[in-house]
Amino acid sequence: MLLLSNLLSDISLPVDALLCQDTLCNSHSDSLEWYYNKIIDCLLSASRQSVPVVKTGVQKHWWTPELDSLKQECIDICHLKSDWPSTEWCYKYRAIEKEI
Repeated sequence: MLLLSNLLSDISLPVDALLCQDTLCNSHSDSLEWYYNKIIDCLLSASRQSVPVVKTGVQKHWWTPELDSLKQECIDICHLKSDWPSTEWCYKYRAIEKEI
């Protein structure tokens, strides 16, 4: 939170635009847009500096080489039987494997 506070404190407030009472005022839209974009930049910068990022493809801590093997076996079986007219065989095969 301190990081975000420091980043936001560097933004100068568009006081005239914020205090404008005219609901149809167009003269302050540029300064309000600039202010909005600066806040978004600060939020993005703070998140990049403080939120950990995990690369895609990183496995779960509980994933094991045995699970890799079982997953590949299932993929191979499903691809071998993909020309079958129904996928019902896959469910039957899995049920048989569970019983074993």
